[in-house]
Amino acid sequence: MLKAISKDLDDLMTLVTQKDCTELKKLIIENPQAPLIIFAGEEANSGQWSYECADSGYPVLEEITLYDELWFTKDDYEDRLRDDMAYDERYKDLPDAEFDAEVEKIISETAFVKAIVIYVG
Repeated sequence: MLKAISKDLDDLMTLVTQKDCTELKKLIIENPQAPLIIFAGEEANSGQWSYECADSGYPVLEEITLYDELWFTKDDYEDRLRDDMAYDERYKDLPDAEFDAEVEKIISETAFVKAIVIYVG
């Protein structure tokens, strides 16, 4: 069964803000010229060192939502939703126009929050 998030932004914001970013925000404001360097732990590196500097990372402002315990941008959420709905008995035999309308309805009922996302890879 599809697990769409409700349109309740308060609930979604609670999930997003569970970790306090006050110190990070303060450091960025007080040191606007300092580079932001992210070190990836053992589970995200080559395994040669305990920590490695991640060279390719970039911050962007994204609208994201939580779906099936994973965070998605709006476009990625739509792709995942379409894939999941294609295997759902309720939607698999719908004509394309009706299927698209159902996807759009679910997206319109989903809460998205604007967040600064730092991609590292």
